[in-house]
Amino acid sequence: KHLGKKLGDVQVDNSEQFCLALLEQKQVATVMGSAFGCEGYVRASFATSMDVLKSAFDRLEEFLAS
Repeated sequence: KHLGKKLGDVQVDNSEQFCLALLEQKQVATVMGSAFGCEGYVRASFATSMDVLKSAFDRLEEFLAS
């Protein structure tokens, strides 16, 4: 849904670009789906407090709305 669009000031055409832009702009780390044979998707892993997760998902929401 977000591939082929600009997110912030970055054109995002694949899952690698999406992950890098999200990390650089919002400091949220994800893994590109292409690493698992699923281009167009990302994978998130988490083992942290609910407060940290809420902050990360808030930043992800901001990123997707940009």
